[in-house]
Amino acid sequence: MKDWLYGGMELVLVVLLFITFWQDIRTRSVSVWVLAGLLAGVLTLRLLTMAVSRVGLETGINAAIVGIELLAMTLYLSAKYQIFTQPIGKFLGLGDVIFWAVPAVFFSPISFLWFLGGSGIFALLTHTVLRLALPNRYPATIPLAGLQALWMIAVMVGYRLNG
Repeated sequence: MKDWLYGGMELVLVVLLFITFWQDIRTRSVSVWVLAGLLAGVLTLRLLTMAVSRVGLETGINAAIVGIELLAMTLYLSAKYQIFTQPIGKFLGLGDVIFWAVPAVFFSPISFLWFLGGSGIFALLTHTVLRLALPNRYPATIPLAGLQALWMIAVMVGYRLNG
């Protein structure tokens, strides 16, 4: 039963990740209900495979990584503009930051770092190509949560195919 539940939950997550991608591309926003479903799903998957204490420890480390990333962005932007600059809102959407909770729960700390780096590069490259190919139809802002959701689908499918 555990394997059936795990596989079914993975399928639900892929569907919710695709909805996240689609919503972010189309409307530049993501439903809080989709994000809540994603978070519940990844937490369920992790708890099916490891102890609560380990899930809590790894999620805490990943949350610290997100905190360090936001602090670094704040320091960089504040130095660049020579005034305290909050990245959330103007440079980074709140939905993007909330979405980071999903991979923060889903991945181990090392895998989370790889995910952040890989999805960031993927988002920049994809955004650049689409802006060049569709200059009047593709938004100037990067739909980060949506592109990271698409990257997470690719990672999950890759994990599944490689056992």
